[in-house]
Amino acid sequence: KNVKTKKGKAKIRKAFDLALEAHKDMRRKSGEPYIYHPIEVARIVAEEIGLGATSITCALLHDTVE
Repeated sequence: KNVKTKKGKAKIRKAFDLALEAHKDMRRKSGEPYIYHPIEVARIVAEEIGLGATSITCALLHDTVE
């Protein structure tokens, strides 16, 4: 799990920045910013499942292609 390495952190930060930009004007039906969803998925992947930087990156980006 390379989450704490400099390379792992950089990968996650790059994915976060890209997801934030991709969802900047999007809102959920509840009115909250859409970015909350990929952040929550990333949290689950990291904290509850215990996966590494690549999986966290995928969680952050999973809705960017839509």
